[in-house]
Amino acid sequence: MAYIPFGSARIGMTKVELRGNTGTVSGVQTSTQTQTTVDYNNRTTTHRTSNWIEFMLNLDDGKEMYIVAPAEAAPVKNGDRVTSFWGQVNNKQRPDYLAFYNHTTDDWGLNKDERNFTAGPIGHAYWAILTIFLAMGGIALILMDGVDVGSLIMVGLCVYFFYALMRRRKKLLKLLSDAIKQLKAGNVPEAVESN
Repeated sequence: MAYIPFGSARIGMTKVELRGNTGTVSGVQTSTQTQTTVDYNNRTTTHRTSNWIEFMLNLDDGKEMYIVAPAEAAPVKNGDRVTSFWGQVNNKQRPDYLAFYNHTTDDWGLNKDERNFTAGPIGHAYWAILTIFLAMGGIALILMDGVDVGSLIMVGLCVYFFYALMRRRKKLLKLLSDAIKQLKAGNVPEAVESN
């Protein structure tokens, strides 16, 4: 299937290519998924509701794309002209959509889970857990012994990790913002046939 190449960026050691397709929306359906976790005493411990949207994107070349995305990421309705964006990370296509731009309403939506994965460092969940433990350890050392080199290093590493993560996200959002500016200006790159 053909795609529009909207540019690429190096985010940390990861090469991210932003790709997209433009078409007209049809067959919009919404669904809700509720996940409940019950502990051994039959008490509810977790209750999470997710809203999803499903639709067909009828591309300009006559092909169709079936799309399922979080509802907040895809502000669309039947008949809207929409561009869907996804990431190609280190030459591997991501299965989820990163964002949608609605040409009809001049509105766009972002899939935050996909943003976190695409812009996050490899194994970002493990880094986040390590950072939390380092921060707790650094704060515990400061409270018990006062300020020393070890506690400053621990807290400093945590601050650096969160700063680097925010910088990575900003770089990805800049790539997306530039693509939307291209669309608004009518400077859409030629479509490329995927391998």
